Amino acid sequence: IMDKKSILAIAIITIIILFLPSYYKLINGDQTQPIVSPQTPATQETTTNQTQPEPEDVKARKPIQPQQEANDSKVSILDTIAQSVPISKIDIETPLVKAKINNMGGGKFYSWELKNYSTWQNDLVQIINEQINNGFDFSFITYVGEKINLNRFSFEPAMEYPERITMNSGEEKKIEYTLQLSELTIRKAITIYADFYHIDIEFFIENPSGQLLNNEYQLGWVNGLPSNEENRSEDYTYSEAYASMGDEVESYSLDSEEEAEFVSINGKADWIAIRTKYFLAAIIPGDIKTSGVNFGGYGEKVGDIVERRYLAQLNINKTDPSSDSYSIYM
Repeated sequence: IMDKKSILAIAIITIIILFLPSYYKLINGDQTQPIVSPQTPATQETTTNQTQPEPEDVKARKPIQPQQEANDSKVSILDTIAQSVPISKIDIETPLVKAKINNMGGGKFYSWELKNYSTWQNDLVQIINEQINNGFDFSFITYVGEKINLNRFSFEPAMEYPERITMNSGEEKKIEYTLQLSELTIRKAITIYADFYHIDIEFFIENPSGQLLNNEYQLGWVNGLPSNEENRSEDYTYSEAYASMGDEVESYSLDSEEEAEFVSINGKADWIAIRTKYFLAAIIPGDIKTSGVNFGGYGEKVGDIVERRYLAQLNINKTDPSSDSYSIYM
């Protein structure tokens, strides 16, 4: 169950993010804020890499730029995979949330709706929307230089879960999945709470130092948040991505249809978040060694509005086989 530290963390994130626009207006007047790379503390090193659009899902999430050369002598992980696990889906309902999850990526939420909040059309507010394919994902680059996005793979459920789970107040439910990738065993456990808007994740990689380039993997939120407001233009005006690093809150914004400049910032990160005018999603790592964040994304023109599809990623160092824990607020 969420402890006082977690409650305080999400409260601070919400206050910081929601009041940033007013703070900028106070110190800068009504002038438009620059929209590109974040302001970086002097103690952190910033590297910017421009890349060309790529096929499939790369438009929504760019790979981390390798700091080491790939080792061509190693065997491709993708060549060793024989995917035979069928896709399984679960509908979940709590007093607060309606959600849909499948076994892709070891538990991919493709819908997350808030039961106590309605849109201007009286639909439930959506934080994850299947049409824009947004949400969180895990990825890494192998020593061979292959980008592995775990949402592409169907994991084996730890047991036969029911197609529908209804939770009452005070209950929690853990769903676990496993994937074998060559010499890597990857396990993911997701805990859902009936009385909270967050989930907890335990993520385990066996033998990470023998497979991960730079001994790193990434956890990020891709494709931003859907608009739930009648005035979508105003809603996306408030839309930005953020990261807390030391005593600074880095912000990243875009507003064009162009593929966004990919920005990496080195340093320990306490959390990352993406917001619209009234709603946000945040990822808070537990006692984990983070080494930086990555920002990117693109604008998608829908009618006369450019909808902002943000990418915000954490870089995580991984050399031992222990589990890493995260809280994700949606």
